[in-house]
Amino acid sequence: FPFHGRTVILVDETTTGAGERIVGFAADEHLAPIVGTRTAGQVICSDSKAVGHDFFVRIPGRAWYTPKRRLVEGDGIEPDISVGPGTGDSADPALDRAMAVARSL
Repeated sequence: FPFHGRTVILVDETTTGAGERIVGFAADEHLAPIVGTRTAGQVICSDSKAVGHDFFVRIPGRAWYTPKRRLVEGDGIEPDISVGPGTGDSADPALDRAMAVARSL
């Protein structure tokens, strides 16, 4: 669906990793309205090491901060426009709201 230069970022609790990095940057720089629910807060870079018998351990390497030095790990990014679970006819109320916001830009 073309927005003709209108950008809205749609997020939810499954938005993790690189997605949260993008959302954090966009939020700090006020690049686009963010619609949905808080992101997962799971962006720590980690390394996996074999410890034997087909087992691995994940070792955290570093956390991710937004450009304004907000720690994303464990907290996530709160959207500008929160949209809770839907009631009624809408299959995806967050998407519907994001499209309405894009049309209003």
